[in-house]
Formats: sequence, structure tokens, C-alpha cells
Amino acid sequence: MASFVPRVGEVVYVQQQEEKEPAVRGVVRFFGATSFKAGNWVGVELERADGKNDGSVNGVKYFKCKLGHGLFVRPCMLLTETEALQKHTEKLSMNDIVSGAEDEEHKSGDGSSSTSNTTTNKTTIAGSTSSASSRGGQQSVEVWFEVEARAFIFNKSNNQWIELGAGMAKFAWDKAARKIALRLTDEDHSRKCISHLVDPHTKIDMPNIVSQQSWVFRASRQLDPHTKDVLCLQFSTVTIASDFVETLEEKRANFAAVIGKASSARKKQRADKNGDDADATRVMRRRLTVSGSNPNLDGHQPGAHKDKNSPSPSTTRTLRAGEIGTWNLSSEDEDETSAAAGASSKNGVEVVAFSGVSRKGLAPYNPDKQNQDSVVMQQLPVNGYCNGELLLCVFDGHGENGHHVSRRFAARLSTVLSSAPKFAQDEFTGSVLADALITIENELIQDRTIDTTLSGTTAVVTILRGSTLFVANIGDSRIAKGVYKKDKNGVYPQPGRGRIYAENLSEDHKPDLERERNRIVKAGGRVFAMKYDDGIDGPARVWLSYADMPGLAMSRSLCDTIGKEAGVVSHAELFAHELQPGRDKFIVLATDGLWEFMTSQEVCDIIARHVVDADPRTAISELVRESNKRWQNEEPVIDDTTIVVAFFK
Repeated sequence: MASFVPRVGEVVYVQQQEEKEPAVRGVVRFFGATSFKAGNWVGVELERADGKNDGSVNGVKYFKCKLGHGLFVRPCMLLTETEALQKHTEKLSMNDIVSGAEDEEHKSGDGSSSTSNTTTNKTTIAGSTSSASSRGGQQSVEVWFEVEARAFIFNKSNNQWIELGAGMAKFAWDKAARKIALRLTDEDHSRKCISHLVDPHTKIDMPNIVSQQSWVFRASRQLDPHTKDVLCLQFSTVTIASDFVETLEEKRANFAAVIGKASSARKKQRADKNGDDADATRVMRRRLTVSGSNPNLDGHQPGAHKDKNSPSPSTTRTLRAGEIGTWNLSSEDEDETSAAAGASSKNGVEVVAFSGVSRKGLAPYNPDKQNQDSVVMQQLPVNGYCNGELLLCVFDGHGENGHHVSRRFAARLSTVLSSAPKFAQDEFTGSVLADALITIENELIQDRTIDTTLSGTTAVVTILRGSTLFVANIGDSRIAKGVYKKDKNGVYPQPGRGRIYAENLSEDHKPDLERERNRIVKAGGRVFAMKYDDGIDGPARVWLSYADMPGLAMSRSLCDTIGKEAGVVSHAELFAHELQPGRDKFIVLATDGLWEFMTSQEVCDIIARHVVDADPRTAISELVRESNKRWQNEEPVIDDTTIVVAFFK
């Protein structure tokens, strides 16, 4: 049975103890701890009177329904509507396959080898090479081994681990799916707690010294492959946990040919050429947002190597990456918003030219990586909520689904702002920006088509209204401005004369900042930098207290639900800056691909060369070239880089 994290009000199906019986339809009315038994329970109101109560147990009312329609079950007893339909129509279940494998093993009397170094009253890890045959006579599943374990699932909606049950966990190679089939049946064999498929390349995360009996990994549900869960298996001793990983790695290595890996000679050749091995990948990723050896952490899509830029929408008021725009409220706009505070441009700042680009980086271990950055350059509408403000944003996605996350924020933000009643009021603009980001984050977390447990994005969001620049910052992207300083006579230099100085308008949220570190440690997380054999350490990263994940190189991020458990927050830091004509010449906002090896002053020095001509595209091209050159001098990879530059009159 597929594990399931329910939500109150959601339609579910309760699996019967006898799996041949059809599941019973109902609605979740309660989810959480109870007084009648330890652990998390789900209270379901059934459509039929197949329950045991009215939502009350031992005099405690958890929800209200008709007598006989209430039932409390463990989360692992539930199926979604999709899972129930697939379960009903499935011709060959995992139970049939594994049972067939065991029967054939019993008949053959051979093919069994123990891989455990520990002997107890119960089998620690029992190895097997038996196979189950499909109707066509071909091998479909080969049972690898089984081990006693306790299973947990991470509930990303409340950032908690939920226990699914304890029993025998069986690992098998599913030839048809080309994945590892994992099934855990509870101790009395009455129900399945886990029925998942694990990608053969999935990383099994090593926990820290406090919890070496547990291992964390990702898997997709067998009956709903598009839904991925973060699972944890906990073993009774450190020895069994160690044997589990060794056995799994041994089996994966033995099945290298089956899962399509190249021969050792070809693999070495490819590793020499592309750095496509775990150690090399981990070292190459040392400066990137998320650490790890999984080559798909940067996002992966066949054919993505042909796409250099991140897609961005195009409307009459929205620029595509690379286009040049200007901003100043037209006379028509001023007439429409003359009664709104801050809408008039008479005392405002005129943007003579702005442009931006989102450039994909380089990952030798993942040629088809996605550009996970996104950019927004848009004039908001004049509709009673907005007054034609200029919206400029950069988003830096990370994790396997980081590109989906950053693009959702880029696509939704202007719509959310355009319907916020208090957005046009200066005193509320900052809080509305922060609330809009949280609104979109919640939408993504609830979207089952996008797994945000280990994926997220940073954000620098700016709103220019009149002469006020509002900034909301989450993560380690940055916005800076170039300013003139008055000479000894108290006069600002003419354009092209005198040096332009950089002033940061946001602060990078890094884990080693004292206030950020203190919050993370207080929440139970850890902060440390990974060390490498070449002597060059990576940046400080955020880790769970019990496992070496997620390894984020920033202390604030949108989504990243597992990171939230370690103290990573999505609270935007808000700023409001008054721009001064003549003094303030331009702003530049960019993802950390630009700032990794370049200071704000170095960036502003390059942009300053183009102040007279107000040419943002040429300035951005020079910044990209210089940034790429510095990445190549330091590392074999280049991070995605998104830059927006706006020149003021």
C-alpha cells in the first residue's frame, strides 16, 4: 500500500485489512496525535456505515459524524483516488510478484546468499537472487534482500516526520520499471506501510553521528509514480544500518549492466571527459547552492543543452530577457492614477533604459541541465490596486525541481500583487511583497506535481514607485546601486566624470552570519562547510541535526520544506530606498552566479562604463563574460547567472 500524508477535507480511500476487499471511500476529518494510542492517526468520515464510531474515542471527540461512519486509521492505510483506481485495476500487484519470487526460490532451493555480518534471533539482512516470472516467461522482478526496519515519511505540509510502521522491508529489482522496488509490510503482515519505486541512482543520505541507525532517501509511489516521497528507514542497531547500505550498494553495483550503466572502461573514459563520477561531481559542486553528487541536482531535461536562456513571458508591459525597456508614467497613466499616493512621476525617477538576461551555466556532469534561474521585468497595470509600478525580479532556483519553482514565482508574482488591496500604499508595500511570496510558496508546497522537499529558490524582488525603490530579499541573490559622491564643492559629477561607487541595497543571507547561524542552531539545525581533499573548502551550509541534508548554501529560501526543519526560513528582509536624481545612476540585481567571484564594486565599475550611453545590454554582456571567466579560473563549473540593469536619468 502506498504511504500517504492526508489533509483535512481531502477525499481518500481506506484499504481493508483483507486486500482483496475494495477500499472504502471517505473524507479526512482529523489528522494528528490522539489520547487513545501513540503516534499520528487519521480520522475518516466514511460514506457507508463501515466505521466504528462517530468521531469520538473513549469520550474524546476528535470530529463529528454519524454513528458508525467514523474510523481512525494509520496514514499508511489510506489511498488517494488515483491510487485506489489503479489499485482496483492492477492485474499484477507487487505482492503477487514478490510472492512468486519467494515460491520460485523455495522450489529451486538455491540462489540464496547472506550478506549480513551480524546474526541475531531474527534475520538481519537476508540476501536472495530469486526471480519472479511474468506471464510471458520473462524475469520481471529479482528479490535482492530483506531487512527489519521502521519506516517514516516526511510530511512537507507541516515539516514533520510521520511514522508509517515497522516490519520487514523487501528490496527487489523491477526489470519492467528499471527501478528498485521497496515494500515494507508491518510485523503482523496485515498491511503494507511502504510500496515505492527507488531510482537506481538515488542517493542514500548518510546521517550524522547522532543517528547512524537511520538512512534517508527519495522514492516514488508505485501506484502513483508522479508523487515522490522522502522516506527514512530506521534500524535497531548501527551494524544493521551499515550492513543495509553495504548490501544495497553491492546489489546496485552488480546490476550496473541491467540499469544501463556503461562498462567500467567506458565509465572511466566518460569520467575523465565529463567528470561524471560521484566524487568529482561533489567537488565540482562545492560552490553551488545545493551540495551532493547527484548530477540532476541542477535540473535535467533531455535536449536542454540547446537552450541557453531561461524562458520568460512577453506581453505589452513585460520584457523578454535581452530586450531593452524604459519606464516613466505616461500622461495617460498619470491621469488614471492622479488620486493615488506615489503614482505621479513628477517627483519620481525616470528609468531611461533597463534590460536583463538569464544565462544558463555549465555542468560537465550534466550536459542537459536546466537553467534554473528566472527573471521578471514588467510594468504593473493601472487597475486600482497597482499604479503602473516597475517590477524587476531575479529568482535563483536550486534542487531537482528548482527551475519549476523559480518559474512559478516569476509567472505568478505580478498577478498576486495586482490584486492586493493595500499594495499601492507605501506603508504596506513591503509587507504585501512578503505576503505575496509566501502565498505563492504555499501554492507550490500544496502542488503535488512539483516536489519541493529538496528544491526551492532565492528571490530579489524590487518595486519602483515614484522615487522609492522597495526591495524584498530572500537568500543570497543581491541588489546594488551605483552612486556618485559630491565633490569638494558639494556638486555631483557630470555623467562619465568621476567614479561611481557601489552601495548594496540588500544583505546576502548566508548561514555563517551570526544572526542567521543562531536561528538555525536554535531550530535544531547545523552549520558547517564541507572539506575537500584539494584543501579548498566549500561555503558554510545548513544541515539537519540527524542527517547530512539538505546542504543549502543560504539561510533563507522559498520552498525547501526539509530545510525549514533545519531553521531555513522564507521570511523576506524588506528595504525601502529613496532614489536621488543626479546621485543614483543605476541599479543592478543578480543571482549569486554573478556575485560569487565579483564584488559589488567590481560589478559597478563595469556598468559605469556605459552610463553615458545608458546601454544595459552591453554592460550585461561584459558582466557575463567577466563572471564566466572568473568561474573558469576557479572551478570546472559555471553557475546559472541572471542580471538586470536599470539606468536612471
